[in-house]
Amino acid sequence: MVIKKLDSKTMDINSMDKKDMNEDSDDEDRAEMLSKHIMCGKCRRSCPTVCYVPKRFIVTILTGIGMMLVYAMRTNLAVTVILILDFAPHTKVGTTQAMEAVWHGLLYPACYGLLRHWSTTKERGRLVSAVLTGSYAGAIIGFPMAGFITHYIGWQYVYYVCGGVCIVWYFSWLCLVYEKPSHHTSISDEEYNYLCDAQGSDVIDYVNLKIPWAQILTSLPVIALCICHFARNWIFVFMLTNEPYYLNNFGFSIAESGSYSSIPHIVKVLVAFGSGYMADLLLLRCSPTVVRKLLTGIGFSIVALSFFILTFCETGVSAILVLCIAAGFFAVSISGWQINHYDLSARYAGILVSVTSAFGTLGAIAVPLVTGELTKDRTLDGWDDIFYVTMAIFLFSALVFVIFGSGNEQPWAKPPSNIELVQKIDPLARKPYRTFVQQKSADTKDILQAESIDGKAQQKNDKIHELVDRLTEQLSAEEIKKDS
Repeated sequence: MVIKKLDSKTMDINSMDKKDMNEDSDDEDRAEMLSKHIMCGKCRRSCPTVCYVPKRFIVTILTGIGMMLVYAMRTNLAVTVILILDFAPHTKVGTTQAMEAVWHGLLYPACYGLLRHWSTTKERGRLVSAVLTGSYAGAIIGFPMAGFITHYIGWQYVYYVCGGVCIVWYFSWLCLVYEKPSHHTSISDEEYNYLCDAQGSDVIDYVNLKIPWAQILTSLPVIALCICHFARNWIFVFMLTNEPYYLNNFGFSIAESGSYSSIPHIVKVLVAFGSGYMADLLLLRCSPTVVRKLLTGIGFSIVALSFFILTFCETGVSAILVLCIAAGFFAVSISGWQINHYDLSARYAGILVSVTSAFGTLGAIAVPLVTGELTKDRTLDGWDDIFYVTMAIFLFSALVFVIFGSGNEQPWAKPPSNIELVQKIDPLARKPYRTFVQQKSADTKDILQAESIDGKAQQKNDKIHELVDRLTEQLSAEEIKKDS
C-alpha cells in the first residue's frame, strides 16, 4: 500500500515535470509572440507593438522638452531688456542672468542621474545628445517668440506665455516620467528586461558604498571636463543673453534681432542631434578616448577661430553667418566632452556633472559681467575685446582636454574589492529585483558575481521540495505504524 502511494506521488511529480516542460514550451511560444506583441506591465494584456511606445523614449522626449523650455525662458530677458532698460541694458543683464545660471545649474545633475537608469551603452550617445539638444533648441523658440510678442503685444506677455507652457509640461512630467524603470507602472516586460540586461550592475545602488570625492576632485580627466564646462557656459550664456543686443548694433529692430538670433541656434540643434549618431558610429571603429578628444578638439578649435573672424565682420549678415559656423562646430563637441561623464563612470555620472557644472557656473556668472563692462560704450570695438577673450578660453579648453581627457572608465568608478556590498532597498520599485551577491574568500580576492534570480523557476522548485518532504513524512509514518 505504501508502494502504491509512493507510485502515485511519483506520478504526480512526473506529471508536474511534464507540466513544467509544457510551461517551458509555452514560455518559448510567448517569447515568440513578444516579437509581435508587447506584454503591458500594468494591465498584463498583450498589446500590438504599434500601440506601445518605449518608455525610455518618452522620458528622453519630455526631458528634452523641459530643457528647451528652461532655456527658452532664459532668452526672455535678453530680448525684453532691450525695451525695458534700453538706456543701459548691460547693467541689468549681468546680475539677473547670473541668479538664473545658479538655479539652472541643478538641471544637469538631475538629467544625468535620470538618464543613467533610462539609457544603455549602445543608445547613450543618441539619447543624451537628444536631451542636450533640447537645451540648445530653447533659443530657437525663445528668441523669435519673445521678439514678436514684445514688438506686437507687450513684453509682459512673454513671461505669461512661457509660464503657462511650463505648467502644462510639469503636469505631463508628473504623469508620464518615473525615476527608474522599476518604478514605472506601465513599462513592458520586454523593455524592462532589455534595460536590466544591458545596464548590468552600474545602476544598482548600495547602502555601504561611499562616493570617492577625493579621487573625483583630483582626477585629471574630471578637471579637464570642468574647464570644458566653463567654456561651454561662457559661450552659451553669452549667446543667449547678448546675441540680440550685439545684432542690435547693426540696425536691426527688436523683432528682427530676436528672429535672427535664433538662426545660429537652429544650426546648433541640427548638428547636435546628428553628432550623437556620428559619435556612436565612430565608436564602432575607434576607442572612446579617441572619439571624445577628436570631437572636442575640432569643435572647440573651430569655435575659437570663428570668434577671431567675427572681429573683422562689419555687417549683420556676415556676423550671423560666422555665428552659425561657431554654433555648428560647438554642437560637434557635445558628443565629445559632454557625454564623457558616462565614460569616466556611469555610476557617478550625476555626481561628475554636478562637479563640472559647479565649476562651469563660474563661466555663466562671469560672461555677462565681463561683457557688460567691455561693451558699456556700445561700440563694436568693445565686442571685439570680448571675442578675443572667448577665443582664448576655447583654445585653452581644447588643449587641456586633448592632453588630459580620457574615455576610459576610471579606477575609482568601480566599487572597492575589500568590502561586502549591500544592495539598497527601493520601496518604490514595482518590479522584482535582480540581486547582486558579493562572494568573499579568505585565500582569494573578493569576486563580484551577478546572479539573476528567476522567481517563477524558484517557485516551481519550492513546490517540488515541499512535495518530496510530504512523501518522506508519510513514508516514515507508515514504517513506524508497521513496526508497531
